[in-house]
Amino acid sequence: MRVALWIAFLATALAAAAALASARQALPRIHGAPRDEFATRLDEVAQVISGRRDVHVRCGETAGPAILGTVLFYGDRPGREALLAPQVCGTLERLWRRGGPSLACTELGRGQCGKDVIALAWATSALAHESFHLRGVRDEAAAECYGLQSTAFTARALGAPAAYAARLAEYTFWNVRPPVDYGYFSPDCRDGGKLDLRPQTSRWP
Repeated sequence: MRVALWIAFLATALAAAAALASARQALPRIHGAPRDEFATRLDEVAQVISGRRDVHVRCGETAGPAILGTVLFYGDRPGREALLAPQVCGTLERLWRRGGPSLACTELGRGQCGKDVIALAWATSALAHESFHLRGVRDEAAAECYGLQSTAFTARALGAPAAYAARLAEYTFWNVRPPVDYGYFSPDCRDGGKLDLRPQTSRWP
């Protein structure tokens, strides 16, 4: 009897495994790219910045249209997931797949940049910002400052050339950063300031 039950259990387990494998092959695609590959890339960025291997990034609806990302804290300890708004993930996925929009608008005298550049600036800095929350940085001004200094790294990790990433980071810091009165920016967020991630160099942001 036990042998028969074991055979039945084994058959059920094999069928479940086959169904799971089939379901993974049928995962939906994001703009034609395998979802797992893009999600893994976001995870890797968050893991490097946070210094944790147990964290991941999920794309989904946040609490409001103005909220680009969220990390839950349990007391002083951050959770293991960063939630990014769909528009943020869509912008990052376009950078990863096709490259970013032209940054010629960031040159002196070229006028105001378009929505695509502004969206990319917000998206790359948002991923970095939430990754610092995963690292345990709870203060929003500190996480924002660290995120702004890591925008170039984030862009490069998603396939942008070094010069492009550096220009995007500079544009983001000087043009897209939140105003002081919203609590997301600190006067210490400057070269040589208390929130400078690289105080031994003059590199900024």
